[in-house]
Amino acid sequence: MFSHSVWWIGIALQCTLLIRGAVTANLTRYRLFYSYIACVLFKDLAVLVAYIIVPSAYAIVYWPMELATVLASFAVIIEIFRGTVRHNPGIVRLVQHFLLAAFGITTFYVCA
Repeated sequence: MFSHSVWWIGIALQCTLLIRGAVTANLTRYRLFYSYIACVLFKDLAVLVAYIIVPSAYAIVYWPMELATVLASFAVIIEIFRGTVRHNPGIVRLVQHFLLAAFGITTFYVCA
């Protein structure tokens, strides 16, 4: 039962973060970050509902949702790096290639 309360607290905090972003107009300023938070919120809700209603479907729902969350997190990381090195176009390209290579290596490792 404790795990359910931790789950619900996490969902409430994610909702609070999204509401706070909408109130302060940061939602439009940092679209990619808040899209990631919404993706994580949707994943948590879907997995929680699957876990409560049909516990045997938990693994079936969890892994595809986790993959979507990982893809969204890599998009946020690329956007952060792109923003930090935006004054040097050559470095932007290098960082993007490095991060895409890191993502490819990680994906290959997980699949193997």
